[in-house]
Amino acid sequence: MVRLNLNNIKTKVLDQQHKILDVDFGSEWLSYLQEQAKTKQGEDKSDLLAGECSFQPEWLDQKEWVKHLCDEYIKIFKPELADSQAGYGLDIFATWLVYQKGDNFNPIHNHSGDISGVFYLDCPEDVVNKDWIHGDSRQAGLDILCNDGEIFHVRPIPGKGVLFPSLTNHCAYPYKSKLDVTRLSASFNAKIIYGLFS
Repeated sequence: MVRLNLNNIKTKVLDQQHKILDVDFGSEWLSYLQEQAKTKQGEDKSDLLAGECSFQPEWLDQKEWVKHLCDEYIKIFKPELADSQAGYGLDIFATWLVYQKGDNFNPIHNHSGDISGVFYLDCPEDVVNKDWIHGDSRQAGLDILCNDGEIFHVRPIPGKGVLFPSLTNHCAYPYKSKLDVTRLSASFNAKIIYGLFS
């Protein structure tokens, strides 16, 4: 396997107040993750999804890049923890894939843990809309619903995604497409273990 550089995964703050981090994997990482989605599937956990999907397997052996993103998240949004002598650990206790057809949706829900992530690995091109502006159709996208009423909409662009606090409500919209392509997203939940070295 070709060793990919974790530093090639680009992150930027989408919103400081609500602790939302934008992620761009780039084309090499996207190809790698798409291959991982085909070859590292575990048990189907579709019955655990809040909404509807055609298939939701565990995503095995993904902890290295997930840990990298969580470390970046902590550096930005919890710098006092990143700089602490006591240190911290991460329990990445869930990674999974969600295959959703056009009429599938995921209603408003939240996750357990401290940090969650949602990333897109595939989506019908006719609903991606990279130039989406507020007021356009939200089909196939993700809404992050903050406690103060602020809503952040994330388009389902393959290779892109977000990290956010696990208890933040979010939902995924159904879509209409002329293409026979299933929307494929990936998610994780991680818990911060405080004072690991104290």
